[in-house]
Amino acid sequence: MGVLRRRGNVDHHPTRAAGGEEPDDRSSHLTNAARTTLDGRSQPGIYLMTSLIDFVGNLGERLSQFTQRWIPDSWVVCMSLTVIAILLAVFGADAGLNETVLAWGDGMWTLLELAMQFTIAMIAAHACVSSRPAFRFLDWLACRPDSARPVQANIFCSSEEIFCCTSPD
Repeated sequence: MGVLRRRGNVDHHPTRAAGGEEPDDRSSHLTNAARTTLDGRSQPGIYLMTSLIDFVGNLGERLSQFTQRWIPDSWVVCMSLTVIAILLAVFGADAGLNETVLAWGDGMWTLLELAMQFTIAMIAAHACVSSRPAFRFLDWLACRPDSARPVQANIFCSSEEIFCCTSPD
């Protein structure tokens, strides 16, 4: 298997070994095996596909290296936006620094509460959907629509019309 090297906080698998030769891992053996049929004949279309896969892999590696080098960490972006918001509040809205920091702190805890509610909802939804009975029900429900008889679309349009016409303005 290839060697994993550590760059920043992300593990990278090199696409080329140090001397420029291909690494001898399973992917290169699979690529070579995929180029021939069972009777040993060559498949020219496979060469194009593997070169396309290699190109996309190399492009992804280059984009990843660019991102790691030039795009700041999310914490840096968060703190930069915080400083910009405080400066806009102090100089643009004529709010005091103390008032601005207190407002930021109150808003932070409100957003944290909302984020935790979303987190709990996502975990609960995942737990429910991962259960076998719920999965079977959802699978059964997904098989119900029939393109020859679009009953669901008619019911949806009718119910939307009822709710829109009967809601008080």
